[in-house]
Amino acid sequence: HLSGAELAGQKVGAVPKGYLYFAIAFSLAVEFLNMKMRKKSN
Repeated sequence: HLSGAELAGQKVGAVPKGYLYFAIAFSLAVEFLNMKMRKKSN
């Protein structure tokens, strides 16, 4: 949906799906570690 959109004067092209999947997996891993560390400290 963002193809051809402009953000801060820059054209936004199509984002490869791999980048999106990596970002989602990374954030889930960080959240999982956060929950583990919180459980340990209690």
